[in-house]
Amino acid sequence: GGGDGSASARQAGPRTVVCYICGREFGTTSIGIHEKQCAKKWEDSEAQKPASERRPLPQRPEVPTGSTLEQQNELAQAVYVAQAMTNCNG
Repeated sequence: GGGDGSASARQAGPRTVVCYICGREFGTTSIGIHEKQCAKKWEDSEAQKPASERRPLPQRPEVPTGSTLEQQNELAQAVYVAQAMTNCNG
């Protein structure tokens, strides 16, 4: 058996962080590792496309100091929708 270190269990709101590149949710401890891998995956994927179809890596959102995790996730989601989601025009 291991100890459940739930000292931060009192915090309200989400305990997952939205990736601004892929839009998926990750734990607060794994998001940093994920973002690096996700950025590499994005760049590798874009490199397979013809130059005219490649898209730049989405930019990490500017998160104001003191923002809640919920606010950070809203900003990340907005970047994902604006820059990462494939636009289907018709």
